Amino acid sequence: MRDSEELLRLVHTAMVGAGVDYEAIYAELEYTADTLAEPEHRTRHEIQKWFWATAERVTGDTDIGLTLCPYLPAFRGNAMEYIFLSSPTLADGLNAVLDYRRLVSDAFHMDLVREPGGNRIVLVGTTNDAPALRHSEICFCYGFIKTMRCVTNTQFELSAVTLRAPARLERAEYEDVFACPVAFDGAESEIWVDDAVLDAPSPHYSPAMLRTHRALAQSQLDDIRRQDLIDDIRLCLFQAFASGDSENGGATLDAIADELSTSSRRLRFELGEAGITFREIVRRTRFAVARRLLARTDESIDQIAFHAGFSQRSAFCRAFGEWTGMSPTCYR
Repeated sequence: MRDSEELLRLVHTAMVGAGVDYEAIYAELEYTADTLAEPEHRTRHEIQKWFWATAERVTGDTDIGLTLCPYLPAFRGNAMEYIFLSSPTLADGLNAVLDYRRLVSDAFHMDLVREPGGNRIVLVGTTNDAPALRHSEICFCYGFIKTMRCVTNTQFELSAVTLRAPARLERAEYEDVFACPVAFDGAESEIWVDDAVLDAPSPHYSPAMLRTHRALAQSQLDDIRRQDLIDDIRLCLFQAFASGDSENGGATLDAIADELSTSSRRLRFELGEAGITFREIVRRTRFAVARRLLARTDESIDQIAFHAGFSQRSAFCRAFGEWTGMSPTCYR
């Protein structure tokens, strides 16, 4: 699972506003803020767990997510915002945006539930996977609410908020931040809203603009799916190299296509759309395997050549020299 780098950028902005020593946090994580200038970049979801655990330890704040909430900027200037604005109503916009939620995160899923007993926006996250991810949940809920208030000119009024996470402070401190009643230990996190809020017509409704921004969001989603495909190919190659199946044709385009239940023609087309060739993925994967084994194991060069998909040591050494400008032994 991966998250948009935009999520980290928003949290970084909040840390700056709150006066948090983010440099100390980044130093422990061996992280650089340089990538925050690349909103299209996606990071592994596990990084959030490490980030929040480190932020707690460095700041001594066990509810650092709540502390940052007032300083979080709205999630704006993207295709999803304009889908909201150009939809007939907020409910229509929410339902439309749910189709593209992967643009924000693979780990958070949202649904709009409308029932006679009340309407709620349900957030399903990974809080139970690690206690530190409570901060992601709290910030995500607050950030979503703030974004909705911005795009509706503050007309997005809440009835209540339920957090999946338990309380670590007095209830009043959460209610001061969210400006509504807050409950804890829910089955999922929920944002409760009235019919009048969801059904209010959007002053910016535009069918043409809605089509344009949905097409843009779909294009961005297609890019993510193609990256998923590249990751799946790399995993298949790793497995083929590890088992020695690459010598028996297990690392060919046709073999990988069969493994992924698609055709080689379709695979080649999708890779072309992603701007990369199958041969280049094989080359990069071989290099990654070789570097890892050279750095982390005592395996012989012959064994490493085999696991990197080479039938001969000489071919491996020649290729490694082209990749790095040095021999495998010197690299080690």
